[in-house]
Amino acid sequence: MKNKLIIFNVVAPFLIVIGILFATIISKKENISEVEKRKLAELPQLTMKNWLNGVFANRVEDYLSDHVVYRNRFISLSDNCKEFYNFRFFSPLNPEPEGILVKIQSPQKSRTTKVNSPLDNEINRSELLLDTNQELVSTEGIYIYDSCAYQFFGGSKNSATRYAKSVNAIKANLSDSIVVYSLIVPSSTEFSLPKEKYKGKSTSEEANINLVYSKLSPKVLTTSVYKRLANHNREYLYFKTDHHWTARGAYYAYLEFSAVAGFDVTPITEMKPTFMKSTFLGSLYALTRHSSLKGNPDRVEYFDKNFQGASAYFKMKPTDNWKKTQIVNKKGEYGIGYGVFLGIDYPVMKINGLVKNGRTLLVIKDSYANAFIPFLVSHFEKIYVADIRYFPYKITNFVKENRVNEVLIMNHIVTANSPFTSNKLNKLIK
Repeated sequence: MKNKLIIFNVVAPFLIVIGILFATIISKKENISEVEKRKLAELPQLTMKNWLNGVFANRVEDYLSDHVVYRNRFISLSDNCKEFYNFRFFSPLNPEPEGILVKIQSPQKSRTTKVNSPLDNEINRSELLLDTNQELVSTEGIYIYDSCAYQFFGGSKNSATRYAKSVNAIKANLSDSIVVYSLIVPSSTEFSLPKEKYKGKSTSEEANINLVYSKLSPKVLTTSVYKRLANHNREYLYFKTDHHWTARGAYYAYLEFSAVAGFDVTPITEMKPTFMKSTFLGSLYALTRHSSLKGNPDRVEYFDKNFQGASAYFKMKPTDNWKKTQIVNKKGEYGIGYGVFLGIDYPVMKINGLVKNGRTLLVIKDSYANAFIPFLVSHFEKIYVADIRYFPYKITNFVKENRVNEVLIMNHIVTANSPFTSNKLNKLIK
């Protein structure tokens, strides 16, 4: 009897592992993990080189880990266990807190992922696919309140001054004939959390934006969107589970920018506002995976009229040819969330607009501009889009070679106050 038990203890786990492996091999594979906001590992090709250096074995391990059968259920079980572990008993003497701060960690890179530029190869291109968390690097946690997620802001006078100097340096290195704009976008934290209860936990974004603008050269034209967003804060301007704003929030920024840039806007009633059928859970859910957010998913709204008939192209590297892409991707090729707008954060894009007016705009941006740019297509003959994290050109040369006559530097408040952004802007100057 004892020998049979020993045999069972050895054979049973082996059969379970074989069964899971077989089920994993025959199961339907997904390309994207909507829960984790990343592209899943692909089955590697076997070559003598990657066999001998161990890369093949590591990538097979990553592939099996990413595609194990019932993987999403295991993730959900893990998340539930973590929440249960941190469970507190609430009573009238110990009431439930109004919100909870969830600590986050920097996303771990695969052991086979290069740490250098995302432009190195097509594999690294896929890493840009759902790259929506990079604006969150300045925070230690995500605050969850009323089933919505928020990021506290920690900008300072020094960080605001540093960003203003970088923007001024770009203007100083361009011809006086080049019009330069600055637009900084506040976050939902500023409008949706009761300020009297959370004062001191988050630095005033309005004051920080005003400070940046006060230190910019008079030659840089500023666009203030704060009051317009505040006046419409009961509308769906920001996602509840994602750190981005919605296209409706971007529309109100478009109204403010039009007054500075000098063009007539298209009324929102004429833009065919449409919601995608599918809901999604965004970047803040991916970082926390908190159950209250899971029960409060978002939907993507887009506006058709302003970009219908325009064409868009992208490059990963300067030596590449332009490849066609979409301004708004409704098929969910890049996920069903914020990736609908411009697809991924390409290093550089070119959009042929709907007018012939000689206006060529370069937008130097983070991902907050993705939902904003489609509104501009009917007002500029050509638009170039430069993601500040990956742009592989010097700005001065690029402006001259492509006959750019207007430059918009547009970033989210957290991005603007990041040392990375100022350093990157400085490096882009010839």
